[in-house]
Amino acid sequence: MSDWIMRPSVFFFGIFVCVAGVIGWFASAPNRQPSSSAPDAIVKRGSLTDTVTATGVLEPSQLAQIRAPVFGQLTMFHVRVGDKVHAGDLIAEMDSFGQQNRLRQATALLSQRQAAQSSSQVKLDWAKHTLARQRQLSAKQVISSAALQEAEVAVQIASADRDFSTAQVDEATAGVEKARKDLADTRITTPIDGRVIDIVKPGQTQPSSVVAVVAQTDMMRARVQVSEADVERIKVGQPVHFTTVGNRKANRASVLTEVGPALSTLLSNQEPSGGQVGGRSGEAQPVCYNAFFEVPNKDGKLLPRMTVDATITVSAVDDVLLVPRSALVGPDPKGSYSAQVDRGAGATEKRRVRVGQVNQTEAEIVGCLSEGEDIILPRTAALHGQTAQRQN
Repeated sequence: MSDWIMRPSVFFFGIFVCVAGVIGWFASAPNRQPSSSAPDAIVKRGSLTDTVTATGVLEPSQLAQIRAPVFGQLTMFHVRVGDKVHAGDLIAEMDSFGQQNRLRQATALLSQRQAAQSSSQVKLDWAKHTLARQRQLSAKQVISSAALQEAEVAVQIASADRDFSTAQVDEATAGVEKARKDLADTRITTPIDGRVIDIVKPGQTQPSSVVAVVAQTDMMRARVQVSEADVERIKVGQPVHFTTVGNRKANRASVLTEVGPALSTLLSNQEPSGGQVGGRSGEAQPVCYNAFFEVPNKDGKLLPRMTVDATITVSAVDDVLLVPRSALVGPDPKGSYSAQVDRGAGATEKRRVRVGQVNQTEAEIVGCLSEGEDIILPRTAALHGQTAQRQN
């Protein structure tokens, strides 16, 4: 073992020197100046995009809920979920036994009424013929006036019977038309072109119950919610890019077609002033607005109720001078910004700058700064000032 380790005084003196050196380095750290060779930011050229993000769902451009028009047993479907259909295509059939019987009964009753009408018409024609003959005989004074009056009354009675029979025929005709419609209603058809997205199981149905849903999915409609803070920044015609939760790699494009309040917002505004709206009385509720855009779906990969994450482009500029938003101080009450420019050798200059478009991370510089200039972030600029004060 070395001699110097064997000497206790030399060993402890070496440890003392090392500890003092570490303490001295930490004590002098606040007095060291930031390196001017590594500025916090550099004015550079690039593109600036201001966007609004929103989340929503996909909906078909048109949706038809096909309902059972009559009470009965749903016996057969002619389509399956996913099938494409055209307006007027047969979707399903209901048990039509009762409707067929009612149509036969209505048709038979109509035939009876038509026969009665024919009989009453014959009687009226005969009464008119008899009246004409009686008038000829009365003119020759062959018959009495009472006989002529009797013939005239017979015509009036026969005419009334004919009118009554005609009304009965009209009533029976309406019954046949209704029975035919009821029978036709057992054959359920689609009112629109589209794709079948839902059907119920065969069985007993009530009138107006939904038996199938057909949607036009070749063109989908996205409904996204935009916060109150951002809604004034968006407008119809702005570009939109979006992805679905299941496919983040497919970035699809569209444009805003409509901006309006959400239905829930409108309904909440109708609550009585003393009531509770969506929570505790007097509690402020977030307000969201609906924005809509459409997107073609020829490949059928977009499905109803899919969640979409949309980015609405409010503004975009290219080939402009940019600095980080955090490099600017402001805006002040006059709307002005300032920046600390690194002049080298620890010197800085506070300079008013002209700012164009601003987003969450970057700002466009339209004057008072040049490409390549070094900008010091406000935190680092404060350290520069503290160092200068210590040196003075």
